[in-house]
Amino acid sequence: MGEIKALLNEAGALRKRPELATALIEVSFNHGLRSSEAALLQWEDISFDDNTISIIRLKGGATETLHPMIENDYRVLLDLKKMYERRGVVISHEVFKTEKGKGYIKVKQQRWFTKNGEERRGRDL
Repeated sequence: MGEIKALLNEAGALRKRPELATALIEVSFNHGLRSSEAALLQWEDISFDDNTISIIRLKGGATETLHPMIENDYRVLLDLKKMYERRGVVISHEVFKTEKGKGYIKVKQQRWFTKNGEERRGRDL
């Protein structure tokens, strides 16, 4: 846990986009996300009203699981959303993206299917 706190302290001290780095570390650690799972996380998967995150698990078959927001998830995701709004970034799909609309996380191009048969594509985001 000390390593995560050190990472979060470093992320918070970043001059550029500390909210992005902090949210990525916090949410990934709290929910055990692989980089590809974090890259595929969409704003529509996050419910601030229900305090939940719908996560597509990729290893061992793509399944979608509903997680309650824990620890500081709510706060860091809300801070990230506000940062995007301040910087004029369109909040459409990917949660973790840069101001230029590119994904903050690089994933190989692949495709997955959710439980209900919906196709999701990993791309160089």
